[in-house]
Amino acid sequence: MVFYFAYGSNMDEARMRIRNIYYTNVYSGILRGWKLVFNKIDETLNGAGYANIIKSFKDHVEGVIYETDSKSIEKLNKFEGVPKHYEKINLKVKDKNDNEIECIVYVANILMTKEGLKPRKEYLAHLLKGKFYLSVEYHKILSNVKTID
Repeated sequence: MVFYFAYGSNMDEARMRIRNIYYTNVYSGILRGWKLVFNKIDETLNGAGYANIIKSFKDHVEGVIYETDSKSIEKLNKFEGVPKHYEKINLKVKDKNDNEIECIVYVANILMTKEGLKPRKEYLAHLLKGKFYLSVEYHKILSNVKTID
C-alpha cells in the first residue's frame, strides 16, 4: 500500500481512471506549511502554468489522498515527468481525522518553474473536480484563480 497526495489535476478521479491509475480508497488531505502556486511551466503554451507547491509556513494545501500501489506510482511518475518536470518526495499529510499519513507528493523541478504563470481554464477544471474532498473555502479560492484563457 502506497499513499499519494494529489493537489493538482489528479484531484479529478475521472482523470486518474483515464490514466489507468489503480486505487482502493480516496479521502481528503491537508498539507500544512505549503502553498499552492501555478508556476510549473507548461511548455505548450507561453504564459501557462501547472500546479505546484512551495514551502510557506502560514499556508496549507488541500487535496486528495489516494491509497494506491507501486505499479500505479510508476505510471504517475511518467505522467508527472519525473525527474525533469516534477520530483517525487515524501511528506506527512493530515487526513480529515487529523491523522498524519506519509504520502508521495510531486513538486516541480525548480528549473521548470517561472513566476507570473496562469493555469489554462481546462486544466483548472480538473482541480475543481476535487470539490467533494475540499473545504468550501478552499474550493472557492480555486474557483477564483485567474486563467490564461
